[in-house]
Amino acid sequence: DGVTRLVMVALSSQYNREYKVYLAMKRRCFNAKDAHFKNYGGRGIIVCDRWAGSFSSFFEDMGKRPSDLHSLERLDNNGNYEPSNVVWATKEQQQNNMRSNRLIEFNGEIHTISQWSSIVNMSKGVLYSRFKSGWDTERALTQRPGEVLWTKEAREAAGRRRKQVILEKKGRVTR
Repeated sequence: DGVTRLVMVALSSQYNREYKVYLAMKRRCFNAKDAHFKNYGGRGIIVCDRWAGSFSSFFEDMGKRPSDLHSLERLDNNGNYEPSNVVWATKEQQQNNMRSNRLIEFNGEIHTISQWSSIVNMSKGVLYSRFKSGWDTERALTQRPGEVLWTKEAREAAGRRRKQVILEKKGRVTR
């Protein structure tokens, strides 16, 4: 009705940032023409009834957006937009809650590569490369870059290769 519309206009101007986030959430879930629909509504993710028709209910549950760095995050990526599953979060916090993340367990803790990077003070690129190359978890997270851990067999093989290179340079190749 007309009164509800006036209230919505007043709310939307007073809480413009939150209202824009609210509208974007609804578009992702309900508008098949939205660029992000395939990752939200197209996967069956919906906005709960309480929020779908009421910005004031959404705002009552979520409160003011803490900063421009915060946006909506669904705690369960397969869950709906509803009070028990949505929080305001920064981009960094959200990146640790993506479907594509690989979770690594070590010493009873489970974290993403990005989180482990901060914990062990090593670049994400180094850790990603190590796991992609098949390193075991303990070695990947504890061996400092540049540090070489040699097994007896590896030392012997490296010695044989060095000797081979020296002989090749002197022209006395033995095979």
